[in-house]
Amino acid sequence: MSAIVTDQFRILNANNFVASVEDTNNSYYVFLGLANPTGAETLVDLVDQVIGIQHPAPTDIFAYQRHSGDTMMFGKKYHLLILEDLLEE
Repeated sequence: MSAIVTDQFRILNANNFVASVEDTNNSYYVFLGLANPTGAETLVDLVDQVIGIQHPAPTDIFAYQRHSGDTMMFGKKYHLLILEDLLEE
């Protein structure tokens, strides 16, 4: 059975990412969040309660994005020139 995501597709995505980073019109956001999220319930517990079975929680649901936002402490916007300085250190 052939792979859905081929090596050529991965290479194309990598090249597109490098091109977007090198474009001076783009900027990127870097966030710092909690390593071990606090709270009584984790996302896995929430999914298990709703579905009623044990399985890995999918990462493409809105609850995951809300959870990531809830555990972010701060973020900063960077441009290409600043990113180059950060990567050299």
